Amino acid sequence: MIVVKEKERITLPLEQDKWWATSLKIIRKSQKMTLVDVGNLTGISKTYLSQLENGKHDVKLSTLEKITKALGYEIHVVPME
Repeated sequence: MIVVKEKERITLPLEQDKWWATSLKIIRKSQKMTLVDVGNLTGISKTYLSQLENGKHDVKLSTLEKITKALGYEIHVVPME
């Protein structure tokens, strides 16, 4: 479940943060892409991408969209009731 909190910042429970981080890494590797490849497509540094994949940072929705687009995916945020 994604909760949008503040402007363009997503907040997930810790277990889900790690799930998202792990998912990004799995998808990236399945595409046979390196952190450098994703960085070149997104303009995001390899270091920051690595930290995101390891769940060490929160991520702005716009940044997550850039990464997933580079990996060939889209993000859809579902509002909570």
